[in-house]
Amino acid sequence: MVVEASLLLPFFLVFVFLLITLVRIHIAEMALQTAVSETTKQFAAHMYPVELIYKGVKGKVENSNAAANWEDIKRKIEEAKDKLDGAEEFIGQFEAYIPDPLVAVLGYVKQIREQADRLKKDGKEAIRDKIIDPAVQTVFTSVLYDMADQSVLQKDRLTVTGVNFPDFGDRSDSLMEIEAEYIYYLSLPFIQKEIVLKRKASERAWLGA
Repeated sequence: MVVEASLLLPFFLVFVFLLITLVRIHIAEMALQTAVSETTKQFAAHMYPVELIYKGVKGKVENSNAAANWEDIKRKIEEAKDKLDGAEEFIGQFEAYIPDPLVAVLGYVKQIREQADRLKKDGKEAIRDKIIDPAVQTVFTSVLYDMADQSVLQKDRLTVTGVNFPDFGDRSDSLMEIEAEYIYYLSLPFIQKEIVLKRKASERAWLGA
C-alpha cells in the first residue's frame, strides 16, 4: 500500500499543479481581455472631441501635412489640461477633459501620419495605422498596463501588437481597435513552456455626423 501511494503521489501532485496553472492562465486571460476592452472603450468614447479639434486644426492649416495637424492637436489638448490643473473654477474647454492615456498615444497617430506623408512623397501607397514600431509599442503597452490588473499581469510580459485609429475622413473606417498579447510561463515538473495569450477588442468610435 505504501509502495502504491509513493508511486501515485507524483502523478497526483502534477495533476494538482496542472489545475492550479489552468486557473491562473484563465485569470490572466480575463485580466488581459479586460485591459484591452476597457482601454479600447475609453479611447472610442472620447474620440469625438479629438475629431472636433482635428477638424478645427485642419481647417486653419489646410496646406499642412497630416502629421503637423496631429502635432497641433496634441499640443492644444496639453495646453488646455495645463490650464485646468491650475484653475479653481470650471473651465469650458472640452479639450481639457480628454483622458490622459488618449493624449499620450496621439503621438502614435502623428508618427504614422509622418510615415504616410513620406511614402506619398515617394509615390508609394500610404501605410495603414496597424503598422507598429518598437517606440509605438512601448507607449501603447504602458497605457494598456495602466488600465490592467497589475496584481495579475506583469508589464515585461505584456505587448500591444496592433492598433487601428478611426479615420476622421472616412466614416467606413470608424473602429478603434487594440490587439495585445501576454506571455505566461508554464512551469510544471518536467514541463517548461511559454504560452502566448492573445486578445483583441474593437469599438465603434463616437464621431460627429
